[in-house]
Amino acid sequence: MTKNKSNYRPAVPPETKRDLYREAGNKCANPGCPNRLVELHHIHEWHVYQTHDAKHMIAICPTCHGHAHYGEMKIEESTIRSWKKARPNPSNTGYLYIEPGPPPRILMGRIYWNRKDGDGAIVFQLSARNQVSFRVIPGNILLASLVVSDPVGNAIVELRENHLIHARREGVKFEQRPGQLRVTVPATDEFVSCAMIDNFQTSYPLRLLVKEERITLIDIQVIDIGTVQVEGVWIEGDRAVVANADFVYIHRPGIGFNGWTGYDKVRGDKDLSNLPLVTFDGPLEISVMQAFFKIPAF
Repeated sequence: MTKNKSNYRPAVPPETKRDLYREAGNKCANPGCPNRLVELHHIHEWHVYQTHDAKHMIAICPTCHGHAHYGEMKIEESTIRSWKKARPNPSNTGYLYIEPGPPPRILMGRIYWNRKDGDGAIVFQLSARNQVSFRVIPGNILLASLVVSDPVGNAIVELRENHLIHARREGVKFEQRPGQLRVTVPATDEFVSCAMIDNFQTSYPLRLLVKEERITLIDIQVIDIGTVQVEGVWIEGDRAVVANADFVYIHRPGIGFNGWTGYDKVRGDKDLSNLPLVTFDGPLEISVMQAFFKIPAF
C-alpha cells in the first residue's frame, strides 16, 4: 500500500531521542515537574514544519505536553524554550505528593502508626544517619526526615518534607512514578554490612529483600488519602530496622532479628482495613515500637 505523503510522519531517530532525554536530565524538562515518564514535544509544530530538528524539540511528560498544546493553563513557547537547556547531570531528586485527608498515618509492615494529637513523631531513630520521622499539618502528612546511610555513615537516600535526593554513586538505582519512590542498591558491603547481608540471605523472610543481588533501601508508596506505606532497610552497626509490605523486623545485639506482622499469618488475612492502628498521645519513637512489640530496648 502506498503511503499518503501528506500524512506520513517518520519516526524520530533514536540518537535524537537519546540526546533530548539526556538534555532534560532523564525527566520532564519542566523544572516544576518531577515526572520521569516523558515524550517528545515539537516546539515548532510537526504539521507546519514537518521536521525532527532537535533544536526545536524537547522532552516533557504527557501532562506538560497536553498543557503545551491545549491545556486549561497553556504553556507558552517562550516558557518551554527557557526549559530547553542541558542539565549537567541526570536528576537525582524526586518528590512524593500525598493527597491530604484524615487520618494521616504511616504503614510499616502491616501496622499503622499515627499521632492522636500533636504535629508529628519520630517513628524510629537509630541515629541522625538512619531514621524515619513525619510531621502533620492540618489534614496532611509530610515525611519530615527519612535517611538511609551506608556502613561508614554516608547518606545514600535523604527525604526531607517529601523531597528526595539520592547519592550519585554507581549502583544506586532510583525509580519513580506518581505516588511512589524506590531506591535499590547492590547487595554488597559498600552499601550494606556483610553481616546483615548474610542475615538477609539465610533468614526467612529476610531473604525476600534480596532480589537479583540487589536490596531495596527504600520503597515509599502513597496507598490511600493521607496514608503512606514505608518499606526499607536501616542499619547502624549491629542494630537494624527492616520493613517490607508484610513485616517489621528489629535486629538487636546478641539476640538477632525479631519480626511482627499486623495480620493473622495462619489465615493469611492481608485486608488493609483490618490492620491494627497504633495511636499515641506523646512522641512515637523506637522505644514505643519496642513497648508495643514487648521487646527489650536496644
